[in-house]
Amino acid sequence: MRKYTKYIIPIMAGIIACTGCASSDREIEKTTEVATEATTKETETTQEITSEVTSETTTETTAEATTKETEETTPEETTTEDTTKELESEETTKKPKLKFREVDEVVYVTRHTYVYVDYSTQSQKKGELGVSNSLKRIGICNGWSKVEFNGSTGYVLTECLSLDKPVEKTMEYYDEQFTGDCFIGDSRTQGLFNTSQIITADFLCSVGQNISDVRTDEKTLNHLKTKKYRNVYIEFGINEMGWSDLDKFERCYEEFVNIVKQYQPNAKIYVQGVIPVTKTKSDSNQTYAPHRVNAFDERIKNVAKKTGAIYLDIAIGICGESRMLPEDVAPDGVHMGKYYNDKWLDYIIENRED
Repeated sequence: MRKYTKYIIPIMAGIIACTGCASSDREIEKTTEVATEATTKETETTQEITSEVTSETTTETTAEATTKETEETTPEETTTEDTTKELESEETTKKPKLKFREVDEVVYVTRHTYVYVDYSTQSQKKGELGVSNSLKRIGICNGWSKVEFNGSTGYVLTECLSLDKPVEKTMEYYDEQFTGDCFIGDSRTQGLFNTSQIITADFLCSVGQNISDVRTDEKTLNHLKTKKYRNVYIEFGINEMGWSDLDKFERCYEEFVNIVKQYQPNAKIYVQGVIPVTKTKSDSNQTYAPHRVNAFDERIKNVAKKTGAIYLDIAIGICGESRMLPEDVAPDGVHMGKYYNDKWLDYIIENRED
């Protein structure tokens, strides 16, 4: 037995050793597999993270690029839109082309005006026309007349022309109409005398005269005291347009009318509304703006009601519904020539109480 024991022990030891080695190899294999799996998972995780980061980066980069493209494109599109709007605006503001109805007739000038190169008062003037001048009209459209003028074509405002030859009133006519009358006023009334040369009426007027000063004007008061008039026509307002105190204007006007009534108890007294100025004059100086003219007119109407005087709306008689002097009538925008001064006289004749 001992003889075999010495052989058995080494053999068993070898077997155990082999078993241990096999077990160790299996553990190593397991460890290796675990490590491999971990590495694989880490690699996969890294790939996923890398993929996500790459995807996000790509998305952000694409978004930024798109934004830049949009920003770069927008100014061009805006510029194009602005250009289109400008072109449309220019087309809208262009003066429309008029289609004139053809005619062949002789017309007469009823008031001082001009022949224009184009159908616009802003265009160049080809010539000047006086009352009773005759022209050949070859077309009519939208308030304009196409005429032959000095061998070429021109344009005249239709309202200044008539098929009927105007009857020019003589000085004798106005002398007869205003015999025994009296005109009191400022530079506009002075202009009325200068163009009409009426010698049968008295004109008590001067440049710069206003309603406050006339109450104590010796020349005016002496005539009122010593003469007997049929009608007295009072015209003030343009020199007072700069006054801020309209109550003062009305008070002074009322006082003067009562003075006239005191010295001329049998005369009919007419208070005339303020004659407006041209639009150019009004726009350049708001002192003469339409609302100012209207405000003074209302005060004159008040005076008429309180004193029994007769109000004459001279503005409607001279200017019509526009209540503004035409641009080509008054060189300074305020004072009128013969044609409109005659209209002034005609309006008085037609509207006074005879």
